[in-house]
Amino acid sequence: MTKRIEVSAVAFQDGDMWVAQCVEYDIAAFSRHLAELPKAFERALAANFCANADLGRDALDGIPAAPPKFRELFEHADSRLTPTRQPAIAKKSPIKVLDLRVAEAA
Repeated sequence: MTKRIEVSAVAFQDGDMWVAQCVEYDIAAFSRHLAELPKAFERALAANFCANADLGRDALDGIPAAPPKFRELFEHADSRLTPTRQPAIAKKSPIKVLDLRVAEAA
């Protein structure tokens, strides 16, 4: 069994889209509505996890960290985004979003 991987992400608005960018890995998701962003981000993580499995790699191996500007955005974020209900995929996933913060992109 694969150990559980915990990640952090920063959410920000880019035009009329919301973006969730993982900090530890260069994985992002997009949504038109902030409320839908956590679920879109969970799906993006799962898709990368599955793609790595198809390539014979473990978990998220080989995926680089996000550029440093996203860690800075994360560290200076004003609030956290916490869903009231966890998406069904999150319960089965070996990847847990530990901290999703909302920031204003410069």
